[in-house]
Amino acid sequence: MPRKKKSIVKYKDNRYERTIKVAINKAFDNISSENRCIAKIVAEFSHQTRVEPGSFLVSKRLQYFVVHKVLSNHWVTGWFCPSKLVWVEGHVRYIPDLENSGKIIRKRLNNPFHRRPFVNTRERKFFLETPKVKWAIPTHYNYIAVFAD
Repeated sequence: MPRKKKSIVKYKDNRYERTIKVAINKAFDNISSENRCIAKIVAEFSHQTRVEPGSFLVSKRLQYFVVHKVLSNHWVTGWFCPSKLVWVEGHVRYIPDLENSGKIIRKRLNNPFHRRPFVNTRERKFFLETPKVKWAIPTHYNYIAVFAD
């Protein structure tokens, strides 16, 4: 008789929430249920990564890592791809060449709460690309619509 597959409960990382709750408990010298609610609000505000599905990270050599899924604050899946030149509003821009993309792999996200999180390989780092104020890139080139499972 075939065995039934057990549904896997999706893991939710709450270590930052627990750490903030412990710090609040020590600071106020009490164990209150409100401290847990406050810790949850603080963790949601301050401990969220800026990387989301469809955003891309770029290296100094203008090669890209496109994010497919954000597994947790520290892990993402995505693929590497080269860049290509396009003409946008009178300027030449580099964008990811999605036709020459690699296979989907899992990578660790370093500095996930920093202004510029990055993924690294042995020889280079891929930083989150943010638009500059002086040379603002149109928003549809900062984000790629990826239809994740």
